[in-house]
Amino acid sequence: MRWISSEGGPLLLLDEQALDNWGGVVDPIAASLTEKSWSPGGKPTDYDRACRIDGWLGVIAVGAAQGLVLGDEPMQTAWVPLSTEGGGMMVRWVFAESEDESVDWLGKIPDAIFRPECLFRVEGPTLLLFDSGLAGRNVKSRPEEYLSIELEPGLYEIETAIYEPDERTCMVVHRFKRSGALWGHP
Repeated sequence: MRWISSEGGPLLLLDEQALDNWGGVVDPIAASLTEKSWSPGGKPTDYDRACRIDGWLGVIAVGAAQGLVLGDEPMQTAWVPLSTEGGGMMVRWVFAESEDESVDWLGKIPDAIFRPECLFRVEGPTLLLFDSGLAGRNVKSRPEEYLSIELEPGLYEIETAIYEPDERTCMVVHRFKRSGALWGHP
């Protein structure tokens, strides 16, 4: 598995066609001057919008597309496609003895521990997961800093599980499943 992490802020999952609409910490956005900014220069940016997500996940508008912000603590994150269900799992490593041990546990996660988190609309087949501080126009020039994820366009239900199979292993797992909801009506 290939793991990525951020430099301290949240990761963002975004359709590759919407990258130019994400300014990261570089491009200020039209926002109230009273909003807190974590970005250099003190003016609110897209990165600041991502940092406002409270919880494991949050959906934000990025142009006409949706971006999925991985909130809470910055963690090593990998993608595991689930070919039989047409979705996948985003695995966030909290702690473990080894990667091999973590991977072994992934096939044993009980369905009962997953809880509904949000709905996420996928427009195109290729999404990129990257540090939200990075401007979208610069993402593809840094292949070691993003994951490319293939998902069929449509609406996905995302469920989250905190999985601690033993005292040495803990992961946050976000499972993406095709939704039966109508496209424009979650």
